[in-house]
Amino acid sequence: MATSTRPSRRAAHTVSYADADPDSSEDDEAMAAASDEDDYGRKGKRSASKARKKQKLASANDLSDSSDSDHDSSDSGALSPQQFAYDRSRKKDVATADDKVKYAVPRVNPVNRLPVELLLKIFSYLHAATLCSLSKTSRSLRHLLTSKTFTSLWRHAMRPHIFPLRNPHSSVTHLSTPPRPAPKVAGEDVDLRLLASVMFDTECAYCGKDVERSDRYLLRTLCAECRTANLVVSTEIAKGKDKKLQDLHPATIQCVIPTLLAPYDVKWPRSRQWILTADLWAQSEVLEELQMEDDGDVEGLVKEGVNVKDVHKTLGRVKRLKRRTWYRKPQQKGAQELEDELVKMYTPRVQEYVLERKALLKDRNALAQWIMSTADALYDERDLERGESATFKAQVGLFRREAILERIGKERVFDLGTTQRNKLATFALAVKPEPLTDDIWLAIKGVIYGFIARDVAQNIFTRVGKKLKDDWDEDDEDEGLFKKPKSVTKAGWAYVRPELVKVAKEYEVKKEEHAAEQLKLQALAPREPFFVERFTKCFAMTSSKQAGWTMPRYAEWRLLPTVVDLWNDPDFAVDTSEAGRADDLEAFGRDHLETVLDEMADFALETRAEALRSILAATTDLGEDDDAVAAFDAVAALHFDGEYGDPFFLRASSYVSCAQCATFFGPLNDVLKHVHQAHPLSSLYVPALRRDARTVAELGPRVDLSLEVACAWSAILELAQLDDTDDGLVSDAQLDAAFKGKMLLWENGPRRTKKRGRWADLLWRVTQAARNAHEDGDVLDVPVIALKNLTRRERLYQSWGRGW
Repeated sequence: MATSTRPSRRAAHTVSYADADPDSSEDDEAMAAASDEDDYGRKGKRSASKARKKQKLASANDLSDSSDSDHDSSDSGALSPQQFAYDRSRKKDVATADDKVKYAVPRVNPVNRLPVELLLKIFSYLHAATLCSLSKTSRSLRHLLTSKTFTSLWRHAMRPHIFPLRNPHSSVTHLSTPPRPAPKVAGEDVDLRLLASVMFDTECAYCGKDVERSDRYLLRTLCAECRTANLVVSTEIAKGKDKKLQDLHPATIQCVIPTLLAPYDVKWPRSRQWILTADLWAQSEVLEELQMEDDGDVEGLVKEGVNVKDVHKTLGRVKRLKRRTWYRKPQQKGAQELEDELVKMYTPRVQEYVLERKALLKDRNALAQWIMSTADALYDERDLERGESATFKAQVGLFRREAILERIGKERVFDLGTTQRNKLATFALAVKPEPLTDDIWLAIKGVIYGFIARDVAQNIFTRVGKKLKDDWDEDDEDEGLFKKPKSVTKAGWAYVRPELVKVAKEYEVKKEEHAAEQLKLQALAPREPFFVERFTKCFAMTSSKQAGWTMPRYAEWRLLPTVVDLWNDPDFAVDTSEAGRADDLEAFGRDHLETVLDEMADFALETRAEALRSILAATTDLGEDDDAVAAFDAVAALHFDGEYGDPFFLRASSYVSCAQCATFFGPLNDVLKHVHQAHPLSSLYVPALRRDARTVAELGPRVDLSLEVACAWSAILELAQLDDTDDGLVSDAQLDAAFKGKMLLWENGPRRTKKRGRWADLLWRVTQAARNAHEDGDVLDVPVIALKNLTRRERLYQSWGRGW
């Protein structure tokens, strides 16, 4: 019998890998083989640039070790051509900064040319994950792979192959027996294509983050954060702690499909069932609709007193009866009778739906067991195929590079050395995993030669860049820099000379910037000790040491208005002689000292005002409205309201955290003392801004208090029974004594924070987690703190004096 083939639609198909120009016509796109150096991809540019920086650094080290006479080793601080050519701070390689190439690659579409039987044979060598990705590339492939003709292909792809035990150290799972087929669900065969798309989907169904594996029970892909936020233990539903889940239909827990895979932050998950809250509400709505239909037919079918707690208690008894196998046979009969009695308590439509869901749950559990028995082997095969694909792409890129080197050798435009050949291997366009044709070479030849010319220009500038005159002209052929070396051909010089001009211009700009920075540093260097000395004297003139902690640090003092004016004065504190210093000291004490001290006092008052705003925003109703916090006049409250005096900041309910770190928490003065000693802030440079701060606000706050930390601290005080002390003072010793033999646990904390520890450790975790959430624009739930007894190991460690 002859093999039937589909009619040929097109003989060939041209695929363009560049973005289409909306202004160009179809004829222009068909002639895209011409070179267009303004449309080359950025991804390759980044990868090539990173590798070239390493090459330049290595070459710079070689130059520094050599005894070249042209190398400038003086300590004058001027920027030398060698330093410019191998400057690591330059973020991009100018040779490929704006280069793009647009060209077309002729390809034959196999879907339209090959018989179905041959395509089926080719696709049988691909993994199920690859087939899923392939079905998303085009509409024709998707229709082809989802057709009934390819059902056997998915059945073959979803069954792990039997590998011979040749390499026992291989990561691929070796199966000694053929795997069994997938079980049926609801009496029908499982759609293996949909199952593969679920198993090998790497995006979270809620937030879109990357996930390694999907949940085999829920058949969903969930990340760690979404599992923690959306999974709830079945026992917690019966306890009724969550008010949001109190209005569920009593039969909901029997209809949902749970998972045995606990969230990642649960340390001891035990054998519990976890349910998605979205599934709970979906099944509850279906049951409520069925209940309303039954209530409309016959009233009073549901007995009074049936609730979620009673249903869960009955299901717990059924579960215990089924698993008593260690001393006698499981009491399946008694368990089945209890389940039947529970189902009979519902209305007819609800009974029918519950029985259907129970049968579906049994089939889904069997499917989950099948996935668990085959998933490891399938994932190992996927990783093996990915490795083979990466190796093949590298080999194709190597062949392309060798073909480019061969063409460069034939055209004899450049005589490449070993270093330039190695650099070409880091150029993305030269190692792209595509074949090299004559049309493609014509399209990319200009960029390839430009890349080589850039490297040659840098080498020339490194050798003779010192001879460049101040008034050099790029059109001057007698200029020593622009004379063609003997090692460069005439054709190659046409590419090298424009790049050489670019390098020289960039060097001039960089040289001027470097000289300006050097002059600025030289002008400011003798002034810094004078201002440091004045700050130390002003800080020592405060009324008391406790009041001094509210005073500014050196960088904050430098940003006071009067000090900023003095710093910007080019004639102040410049003379380093004894007479000049004496004049500057006299002028500072006579004209500016009182003003600076007043500004320091205002800064101290503003520090207390900022702390007061943070405390009231976190502990009172003021924090419910951001406008109310901004409109609150904390300075006036400190002046005229006696409630906000020193005793207020000494209360335990008014403790604050260090904004620079999360390790210190206590009264305001103690925290400010810690800030001065642990974070002296001797420089204006702000790493986040990559420049010096211009205002005090850019340096950041010194203390803060978030709502989450305030709630956790209040819970700690309540558990320690220290929230109603007479004077409001709470010391670390009091807390240690109150929690002796106890541990604290943050029950509803984010991932990796639900650890038992001392009160200080828990407070640090809450502070760190709250700050991370605020940086992401999110807030945490009110912390739930639980008091736990010591475990046997903890008591043993405590007796040894270890850990606690």
